[in-house]
Amino acid sequence: MKKYFSCFMILLVGLCAVKLYPQTFYNAKLMTYNILNYQGTSSGDNSREDDLRTVIEYTEPDIIMAEEVNGDTGFDHFLDDVLNFNEADLYEGAFVDQSSTNIDIALFFKPDIFDVTS
Repeated sequence: MKKYFSCFMILLVGLCAVKLYPQTFYNAKLMTYNILNYQGTSSGDNSREDDLRTVIEYTEPDIIMAEEVNGDTGFDHFLDDVLNFNEADLYEGAFVDQSSTNIDIALFFKPDIFDVTS
């Protein structure tokens, strides 16, 4: 009988702990997007920004891994001219310019859901 009582008490304490410290779950949408050597300064880049915005607005990703970002300039222009064009501060980003190549990868995320910890 003591064995059953002990098991019951452990179960009861566990259930109370779950009620006291509930878990919050979130299904994040992750997008990888090759933006084809995007620098954001050419007329070709400017003409396709509408298309880039349309795809991103339709899919509503929480995290975007953008491939073929052309340096800091491409990162800044993509963040300002594409991601935050219609709504300021919707996305933030993390970027490290790779000196060994002209084409980089950038991470963008919604700051109301994620933050960067290093």
